[in-house]
Amino acid sequence: MNLETVVREDERLLQTLQTLPANADAFIRPVVAKVKLLWDCNLSCRFCRLPSDQSMMSLATVRLLLDQLHAAGCIKVHFTGGEIFLHPSIRDILYHAAGLGMQINMTTNGTLVDKQIARYLAETGVHSVTISLDSSDPSLHDRLRGVKGAFKRSTKALKLLSRHRLRLQVNTVVLRENASTLDALHDFLKRTDPAIRWNL
Repeated sequence: MNLETVVREDERLLQTLQTLPANADAFIRPVVAKVKLLWDCNLSCRFCRLPSDQSMMSLATVRLLLDQLHAAGCIKVHFTGGEIFLHPSIRDILYHAAGLGMQINMTTNGTLVDKQIARYLAETGVHSVTISLDSSDPSLHDRLRGVKGAFKRSTKALKLLSRHRLRLQVNTVVLRENASTLDALHDFLKRTDPAIRWNL
């Protein structure tokens, strides 16, 4: 799809764009921001190539960024990585975002989520947590994620977060190796928490 062609063929849209005031930037606000806190990860997924020698964002930098986003009208922030729970200041970051009244979403592999973290996320008012899970077969998931025991820890996180009534999503990377197991994973997620949203 060619965006310029679409705009030129839609007379109403073209007319609207042509009548925007000169200071239109003042009316354009970021509503949602995705913030990659770090590149470090505790897994070694077969399909992921993280850049090397990338430093994580400092707490001061994240706070400043969140303040600027909030001032610009941003109402929702999604934290991602790497693995966000490797960030030494993750609790302070979430606390700061919550203090600004922003809706907080995050993506994690779930392997570092324990009872304390699950409780903290609930108490901080985190809106949703997305966990990466590629199969309901533990050995297959672990093989794809490159670390033995990853399945056990990620599914434990799902159950802990479900008990705290957090909104849950699961991201699944579809590969030749796991394509035939997707029905079983769907059934597993429904048994774990019927409200889980599943993203392929």
